Amino acid sequence: MDELQRGRRLSGVRGLIARRMRDSLAQTAQLSFHATVDASAALALVQKEKTAGAAVTLEDAVAWVYLRCLGEYPALNGTCESGQFLPSDGIQLGVAIGVTEHLTVAVIRDADAMDLRELAAARRSLVRAAVGNALKPAQMRGATTTISNLGKGRTEAFTPILNPPQVALLGVSALLQRPWITPEGELAVRPTLGLSLTVDHQWIDGAPANQFLSRCCELLETLG
Repeated sequence: MDELQRGRRLSGVRGLIARRMRDSLAQTAQLSFHATVDASAALALVQKEKTAGAAVTLEDAVAWVYLRCLGEYPALNGTCESGQFLPSDGIQLGVAIGVTEHLTVAVIRDADAMDLRELAAARRSLVRAAVGNALKPAQMRGATTTISNLGKGRTEAFTPILNPPQVALLGVSALLQRPWITPEGELAVRPTLGLSLTVDHQWIDGAPANQFLSRCCELLETLG
């Protein structure tokens, strides 16, 4: 056992996170879908924005596409309370942010009303606040869906745990170079991303979840 873990207790922030994770799995029927997407177009868009002086990242591009897909599939944007699904008029996007030893989720209000640069600026502002331990309680409440990016590493897919009462969460895995068959049937090497969509199967069936994730891939691969 790692000496840093020996004798560690589930208390404080770690204990709160542990309880929420257990409650999430106990209260929902979680089902995850995985896809691999060619990130070439998204990376090209990010580079175009950077050349124009905008601070936009690949995570911002993925989040922007996620918002567009949620606009087409509103059944994935909302909360389940007292046995009733409550769709949201707007998208209050939760963004998982790694802070020291734990994750916190900050909320971008009415994210669907933002363009890509506005979304990127809002996310940067929340990240700065989280790292500086300056997030206000109101900035961590009211998300109707969440996106979680693992960042650098080699993880190709994972099973994100829902943040009840939300019914959908998109996880983003590593950016990896891999063999790829192009639409023309040619073999190439492309930068790829793993996307993992977790839904509450009590409210979201497999077919629409599959359609949603496939649509996210389609939009990411045709950004420009």
